Amino acid sequence: MSDPKSMLNKFDDLLQLVENGKHVPFSNLVMINHEEISNMILELKENFPEEIRKCSLLLQEKESFMERTREEAKRIIQKAEEEKMEKVKEEAIYKEAERAVFEMKDRTKQQMMEMLAGVSQAIIELDKELRDKLNEVYTGIKEVYKPIDQTIKSIQTDWIEKV
Repeated sequence: MSDPKSMLNKFDDLLQLVENGKHVPFSNLVMINHEEISNMILELKENFPEEIRKCSLLLQEKESFMERTREEAKRIIQKAEEEKMEKVKEEAIYKEAERAVFEMKDRTKQQMMEMLAGVSQAIIELDKELRDKLNEVYTGIKEVYKPIDQTIKSIQTDWIEKV
């Protein structure tokens, strides 16, 4: 259970347990299976960091992609420089090589900028999606916790009144 949908389904199951609990006569209290709810909460707690790990892996992939892009740009520039040096023998050839190297550098920079802009936009969109999903999960946790908290407070109140 590492994807957000299955985590949200688990929250739905938890809410269903609370909603399907047996009502205590003459009160607003609901009896629920403490062990079952505790196990579900622990399972959610264990799997939540998995989503954060996935975000970290995506960021590492971005860095790896950027590094490969930089290396490829360096390789292209180095290759262009080597080609340039081979053509130094004649001035006309040298000037043509120099122009070609400049164009290759310019194209490479332009391609790299375009690729980085695309990667940056994809990362921004992915970050937004992940933040939205994490906010949904957090909101779900808060919503699931409210009835549990109310039930616990109610049980404590009843217990104190009986004692």
